[in-house]
This record gives sequence, C-alpha cells and structure tokens, in this order.
Amino acid sequence: MNIGSSSQPTDFALDVLGRYVCNTFDEALANSDPAYRANARDINGNALPGRGDMRPFDFVVIGGGTFGSAVAEHLWFRSTGRSERILVLEAGPVLLAEHMQNLPSINLGREVWGLSWNAAPVLGYAASGLAYCVGGRSIWWGGWSPRLLDTETRTDWPQAVLDDLNAKKLPNGDNGYFRQSGQQIGVTATNDYIFGELHHGMREQLYSAITANRISGAVDLATLPEAPPVEILDAPPTVGDLAGLLGLALPNPPPDPAQSQQLEAEMRNKLKLEAPLAVQARPEHAGFFPLNKFSAVPLLIKAARGAFSEAPGDDVRKRLMVVPRCHVSRLTLANDPDGARVDGVVTERGRIPLSPDAKVIVALGTIESTRLALSSFGADGRIGTNLMAHLRSNVTLRVPREAFSAISSSVKALQTSALLLKGRHPFLRERTTTQTALSVTSISRSPRRASAMQDPIRRRSCFRRSPTSTRSSST
Repeated sequence: MNIGSSSQPTDFALDVLGRYVCNTFDEALANSDPAYRANARDINGNALPGRGDMRPFDFVVIGGGTFGSAVAEHLWFRSTGRSERILVLEAGPVLLAEHMQNLPSINLGREVWGLSWNAAPVLGYAASGLAYCVGGRSIWWGGWSPRLLDTETRTDWPQAVLDDLNAKKLPNGDNGYFRQSGQQIGVTATNDYIFGELHHGMREQLYSAITANRISGAVDLATLPEAPPVEILDAPPTVGDLAGLLGLALPNPPPDPAQSQQLEAEMRNKLKLEAPLAVQARPEHAGFFPLNKFSAVPLLIKAARGAFSEAPGDDVRKRLMVVPRCHVSRLTLANDPDGARVDGVVTERGRIPLSPDAKVIVALGTIESTRLALSSFGADGRIGTNLMAHLRSNVTLRVPREAFSAISSSVKALQTSALLLKGRHPFLRERTTTQTALSVTSISRSPRRASAMQDPIRRRSCFRRSPTSTRSSST
C-alpha cells in the first residue's frame, strides 16, 4: 500500500506538483472507508490508527479533465457548510500546472494522448484520441470560445437548461451559466493584447464587407448576442465604454444624439467580431496575476491545496482528494426500493464503495462517458445516440498588403489580429443548414523579416454534424 509517501524523485525532477496536489488510491480509501482502513498500513508498515470521525465521499467526480476539474473546484467552493467530501478520479497523471502555451516554448508532445473506448487507455498515438491527464485537453486547446447561438441548440434541449445558460441572473442571484463560464475562463475580458493598426484595419474591412452583403452566408451582426465584454455588464455601456473596448478614440467634436445612437450600434456590432478567446491578459485588480490562456488545472490545484490547508495535513478531514492513474471501467448498481442506484465505482486499482446518498458525476467527455454508461447501465436505445463529430479545416493563405484597404501602408511592424465571423449556409438537397464559424488569424508581414510564419493566416472553423442532419459549428 502507498500511504503517506513523500514526493518521488525521477531521473530529472522531484514530483512535488503531483504529491502536493494528489493522493494515492490507498490514501483515498484508507481515509474514507473504515473497513479498508482497518487493514491499511503506512509506508513503514505500521497499522493506521482508528478514527471515529471518518466519513465517506459525498461526491465522486469521474474524470479530472476540462469539465471534471471545474466541477470539482465548484463543489469544493460551494459545498453546503463547507463539509462535503469530494473525490476526483483521473485515468492519467499530473502533467502540467497550466496551459502549455503559458510555458516557454515547451513544444509539448503527445505522451498522454490515447484511444478511448478501451478497458484502459491505449497511449502513444501521435494525434488522435483523448488527453489522459489532469486537465485533459484544456492543456492543449486553442482558447476560441464562441457562445452557442439559439439556432445551434437543438429544439429538444430542456428549456430549463437553456434558461439557466442564457440568463443574466439566476433566481439565487448568481450570474447565468454562460456568463459565469465566460468570466471564469477569461472570455468576458477584452483581448487587450491584440491591438494596433492591423487589427483595427482588418476589423473595419470585415465589418464593411458584412454590412454591404458581400459575404455570402454571414450572419447579420445585429441578430447575434452581445459580445462577452458587453454582455457581462450590468448597466448599458456608454459610447465611450464601447470605444474603450474596441481600442478606438471617440470622434472630436463629439457626435450629436442621433449620430451617437448610430455610432453605438456600429460599435456593438464591431465588438461581435472580436475573437472570443479564453485568455486573461490583465488582472482584474491590483496584486493579482493574469491567468493567460485558460486551462482547468489551476482550478483543481487551488481546490486540492485549499482542502489540504483546511485539514490541515489530515487526510481524514481533507474535503477533496484527487487520485490520478485510476481509470474507471464501470459502475456497480444496487437495488433500492426507489430503484437502482450506483453503490460502487470499479477502477483499475480496485472498487470504491459508495454511501447510499453519494452522488457520482461522470465527466469523461463524449466518448468515454458513453462507454462508461453502456458498460454500467446497458444499451437502452438512447445512450450513444445523437453524438456529434468535431471536424476542422485549416486554410493558410498569403494575402498582399495592398488587399487590406483599411490598413495604412505605413504600418511596418509585425502585428497580429484575431477575429470571428459567424455564418449559416443552407443545403437544399439535404434540407439542412450548416452553422459555421470562421476564425481569422492574421499576422502582418514585415518587409525586413519575411518568413512563412509572418504571412497572413486564415483558419476555417470546425464543423460538428449530428445523426439528425442538424449541423452546427465549433471552434
């Protein structure tokens, strides 16, 4: 049994991060299950003392990736009376403490990527499958976070879910879930690290093309939701506020009321073209560091270390534990008067018994969550249906500087722009409509430093298609 071991050395490093954030499988059971503790030994072979204050886990989160880490941190922070115990089971190891692009040119490989739908992850595939590690694919993702439109949510979505997602305020006074998630990952902040003549010129040229109906299939900007930095505001923004968000100066002399109203509408629509990136470049207030590109790992680290500090250092009293390298194969069921309930979690390291009132949260991603549901509950005609594929096309183009009429020829320095265009294209034969999102990343070419990496780049977004022939987009 591995209980109470110190940070383990490798040939190159000391695993302080893993030891400080995680617990072993033996530690989790020995500090929650009295029957297991009765036979447990520490690393010196000594029997663990009995404890009358032991409690089982109230929540078991299966999957410590993007969603599981965020849910676990939320449960730890919001638990009633700050008393519920939470266990996170992750099939992979601790890899990084944050998004790989927040680190100096690490050029992270695919050591933890593997194929899903297996009894255990099959790792080592260069560019396929899932990322089996704490934080999951949030360590690699591009950060583009366009909000789902009404036309991109299926008509059979529960209305209560849609209401909670889109609400500005929930009945308890909290922000709606789209607003909460946008604030948490940094989408509601302005992209103040993307600025300058290139960005302003490209945004102006794209806006002019859309309003002149020169882009086939472009969604009317006026019909789109407000840009995240505007939507998050509790009071209507002034023209000055909007100009500040766009990085523009107000006209001088100031516009009259009629012109001001038109200018406000134009600025609101131009902000809808700004790339919705999960990047926080500026701290919210003094004394705090910006998050940079979002990943879920810091959330789980904060919760795990917070639970350690609350204990302090006593795993029996620790409210949150993270167990890595613990792949879950199935859930076991018990028959209660009210129907079947999950009474245990079967992992590669053994079974974890659950109390009758424990809650199990499956947060494994689409494929692995479906596998677990099928292997645990069997096929009922609904599990595994209406799944969506995530497809993407990247297109790289070289565009002459002269093609951008809104960019001054005096601009010589290397600059970057990022914009998002929502589109919709009908397919009459299939009687379907494709929702598209065109992510435009452009890098200006400096006459003194010409290279392929400095040429304008346009990336076309991802498409997801469901078996019901409803198409939508994702980036």
